[in-house]
Amino acid sequence: MIDTVVLTINYPDFQLLKPERFDPHAGLVLAYKGRYMKAIYDPRRDTNVHEYLPRLTLMNRIVEGGRSVTLNIEFSAPNLLYGNNFFEVEDEDFDRVIAVLEEKLLSLDVVVSREHLANAAVSKVHYGKNFLLTGYTTPFNFIQEIWQANISKRLDADKTDYRNEGHSLKYQNNTLAVMFYDKMKDLDKARLSPTKSVEGNPTPFGEFQHLLKRRSATNPIEVLRMEIQFNKRVRIRSEVKKLGFPTNLTFRELFSQRISKAVCLSYLTEIKEAIILSKVNNFDSPVDQFMSLQQANPTTKTQVILEYLGFMQLVEATDTRTARRLIAGDSASKWQTAKNKYSAITTSRAELEINYLLHAVEEFKTVKPLDF
Repeated sequence: MIDTVVLTINYPDFQLLKPERFDPHAGLVLAYKGRYMKAIYDPRRDTNVHEYLPRLTLMNRIVEGGRSVTLNIEFSAPNLLYGNNFFEVEDEDFDRVIAVLEEKLLSLDVVVSREHLANAAVSKVHYGKNFLLTGYTTPFNFIQEIWQANISKRLDADKTDYRNEGHSLKYQNNTLAVMFYDKMKDLDKARLSPTKSVEGNPTPFGEFQHLLKRRSATNPIEVLRMEIQFNKRVRIRSEVKKLGFPTNLTFRELFSQRISKAVCLSYLTEIKEAIILSKVNNFDSPVDQFMSLQQANPTTKTQVILEYLGFMQLVEATDTRTARRLIAGDSASKWQTAKNKYSAITTSRAELEINYLLHAVEEFKTVKPLDF
């Protein structure tokens, strides 16, 4: 579901009761007549603050047609409600998130109405999912499979961050980031050294002691965290349009389990194709590929395996959309028939693991405190 978001509030739809809290003083920014100036108020930098609070950025800049003065409000929706993003929010939490956000802003002497918060434009949004892998596999295994599949080209990523001894992986460019990491390992790191946590503003250890204690030999808990981060409005708009949703980029519209589910499924499907290609093509010859697939799928007809091999070679040489067009033309029924045949073929354990994640996204059951 939705995690981090940046809301943009236009002046005068906000009031700063204590402008001196900003650095530099917000009054200087509001009165500025130059090209661009900003001030930041991040209460999380205060060591005396022991609650989750939003980060504020005041900006004054020249834009086409005049001047723009805006307040950006950056926060994590689950952190607002639970103090962490281990537990997930859902559609019915929206009004509560707005109410808590308004209250948190008032505690910072910033006034924004609930209506303006709910209908604010969104300039950044992160969708995420926590996968409980109890008794099935580990985040490390899955992260290794993605790393070996080398999906950076598919994601148009110009930077890859693989760290924490293989327990976190991030692909990114200037508008997108796709991240996977071991959530329980991250909580362990936050306990030992908060600055090394992937989250950046980690949850206090005490709240999760009961979760960490359950990581025993008899009852282990493994949690894989996936995040899809859209970091520019143009990226948000293009992604939701591609998935068939209206491009109304308000907080109310983007706070959506349907959108979150579609985003997660889209990127997991891309990753699955990359993993399959890496496995299918990791052979010295087509004969080896065929023999491996036949052994992994003993009940599948030889003709279907040969068709599947041809399809995967087309995908490697072009892309999925082009391969689909070559196989089925514009016929949705032909493509569905082929897709049903191919989806029954297993290439590796890695494919089984990602199918497990895809199934979990299809169900899209949110992780809540009552689960523990």
